[in-house]
Amino acid sequence: QVISKGLCKPVKGRINKGKNGTQPKLFCNAIAAEWPCWVGLAAEVVFQTVKMTIVLKDSQGNKFEGGEVKYYQGGTWQTLGTTSLAGEITKEVLPNVSSSFRMIYRGITQSKSVTPTANMEVLYQTARVTVRLKNSQGNGISGGVAKYGVLGTYTYTWYDMGTTDADGGASIELLSNASYKFSVTYEGIWKETVSQ
Repeated sequence: QVISKGLCKPVKGRINKGKNGTQPKLFCNAIAAEWPCWVGLAAEVVFQTVKMTIVLKDSQGNKFEGGEVKYYQGGTWQTLGTTSLAGEITKEVLPNVSSSFRMIYRGITQSKSVTPTANMEVLYQTARVTVRLKNSQGNGISGGVAKYGVLGTYTYTWYDMGTTDADGGASIELLSNASYKFSVTYEGIWKETVSQ
């Protein structure tokens, strides 16, 4: 197989010779997709991207805004943007080439690697978590300050959940399938859980 220089043209992107000049290599989103290509007098090699949709839903299945999305390109994580009011953000990628995405929401990061196909959705979903403070009779106590902790490189970073209500509860939506610690402070005394 021989490449005739300048005659094997992609619709977009750039084309480089492969090993020994036998394969064209198109770079799109820093992912290389290679096709063997024999060229006679003229040729056009078309690489078609597909649209990926990254979706953030709450525990009720409703899409919502505010999740930061990143994608892996060129050896580093690049910021794609933040989910819109519709709870979505889109990205054009080459099909059938592994792509990695990250969702960052309320201090926690989740990564997913997928093989893109047309109109594919990458779903991230939250769970509703309630910290409850009760007295010795099992009744809820208001006024406790609840927090959740996310493990960093060496230590936990703590984030506010709110103050317990009349039923003793403080609730928040957090990314599911992740590990957290929880704590409550009541009358100046602080108590934390083990990782959940």
